[in-house]
Amino acid sequence: MRYGYLLSLTAVTVALSSAALAQTSGALPTPHEACHGDVERICPTYPAGTEGAMKCIKENYDKMSDGCKDALTRAKTAGTMPQPATPAPK
Repeated sequence: MRYGYLLSLTAVTVALSSAALAQTSGALPTPHEACHGDVERICPTYPAGTEGAMKCIKENYDKMSDGCKDALTRAKTAGTMPQPATPAPK
């Protein structure tokens, strides 16, 4: 019985430690996460992640939030700039 209790306590401790580490790991938002609200506000006619939305972001870059600009700069520098989810219509 005591062994089961210790095992359960250990599992809970590991789970809580992992959650705390994930929150403090300093993971920065992706461009999609950081720019989603800006796209909805500035480019409402284009769904996020589409070629139209990405074109709208480029055309309205100066209107984007600092967080969005930072995420785009990081992605461009790292070579991980997102690609459109859907191509432009022909």
